[in-house]
Amino acid sequence: MTQDTATTTSREPARGATTRAAVIDAYGGPDLLRVTDLPLAPPGDRQVQVRVAAAAVNPVDLSTRAGLNIPVADARFPMVLGWDVAGTVTATGRRATGWAVGDRVAAMVFQPLDQRGTYSAAITLDVDLLARVPAGLALDRAATVPLAGLTAAQLLRSATDRGARTLLVDGPLGAVGRHLVQLAAAAGVAVVGVVRPEQEDGRRGHG
Repeated sequence: MTQDTATTTSREPARGATTRAAVIDAYGGPDLLRVTDLPLAPPGDRQVQVRVAAAAVNPVDLSTRAGLNIPVADARFPMVLGWDVAGTVTATGRRATGWAVGDRVAAMVFQPLDQRGTYSAAITLDVDLLARVPAGLALDRAATVPLAGLTAAQLLRSATDRGARTLLVDGPLGAVGRHLVQLAAAAGVAVVGVVRPEQEDGRRGHG
């Protein structure tokens, strides 16, 4: 999910602001997604407001939409899906030191916490969630990194902490698998990938 990345230069967003967001009002299929306006909280002291350039779609979003992750009794509709986001800072809180309007950032939120995920035109984020996006990396690509990349990094650390020097990766062509292969290679860890015969062309491109 992507949109334009135009920014404002204001540090103080208007009170009562709203943002467009894709929401669900009940669990079910993709046909239940609708676009509406939702309130947009101004950034607190250690928060920034981000104009969203891209929000990744992960398997967890699909299972949440289907009702498999958050019990109906705990669901707060309209619910915004999405864990990954990349965009441009448009406003900063008073103590959001080190961040400025115009900064390109990526982040991952824990969507079940308040059920206001990243499928939104703008989002307010704690500064502790932010990572800078390098100048040479497009924002739509940056949005695909946080959840899959952090999962891959955790898997690699778990293996290497136990002395592993070779990894068997089942699914090296998936989102987590692709990150894991690259991170392992950069760390000097050998990788053996397992793919189905019909994925052979993809394996060659990944090597």
